[in-house]
Amino acid sequence: MSSAPHRARSTICAVASSLRRMLEFGRSMIVCRMQLDLPHDNVAYACFGYERTLAVLPSGTAI
Repeated sequence: MSSAPHRARSTICAVASSLRRMLEFGRSMIVCRMQLDLPHDNVAYACFGYERTLAVLPSGTAI
């Protein structure tokens, strides 16, 4: 494993504004809209594995 800092890409979006910020972390991600049967109550879920992370992050509003 390299001692160089890890780089990943993430996007933070404010729903009510056009604020966007990009950070480079050397990872890929898929951004999508999901339709849920129940309210998400602004709860995020994440699963961390070796070399993989899966996260579902709510946007903060019901769509």
